[in-house]
Amino acid sequence: MNDAGKIQDPSMSELTELRQRVAELEARETEHKRLEETLARLATFPEQNPNPVIETDVLGHVTYLNPVAKEHFPDLATAGLQHPYSKSWSPSSTPSRKAW
Repeated sequence: MNDAGKIQDPSMSELTELRQRVAELEARETEHKRLEETLARLATFPEQNPNPVIETDVLGHVTYLNPVAKEHFPDLATAGLQHPYSKSWSPSSTPSRKAW
């Protein structure tokens, strides 16, 4: 009976540890889902913006146009720095993200 008691104690301790770990993982999963939802909501911000949103890389190449920007400047992505709208951009002064 003593041997059974010794075996049972570590098992209960392990079970308690496993339950604690499961609870921690569930909490992390809940936080991860919350952050994913927040990120998805924020990602829609430029898409739903009623103003043109244009993102460029540090060299001035267009990397993103929201639907309004595509409507107003349909050839901006292909014309790039040759486009009349981007003539005032210079690679050294163009930040990595620009919103108009």
